[in-house]
Amino acid sequence: MFNKPQIADNTFFNIFLIIVGIVAFLVFSFIFDAGYLLSFIIAFLPVLVGIINLKEIRKDTSKMRN
Repeated sequence: MFNKPQIADNTFFNIFLIIVGIVAFLVFSFIFDAGYLLSFIIAFLPVLVGIINLKEIRKDTSKMRN
């Protein structure tokens, strides 16, 4: 495995990734008139990474509290 970058532990960065994914979907589907499947594939990765990192941050903070 590899070490996760320090910025991946930042909540703001992960929320920003989710927003970028949603905006990418909207831009590619409505402005560039790409297909919905292509737009979804492009937007899927940043949204998925942001959600997974937020879940890991939440899990780590709950372990620290206990």
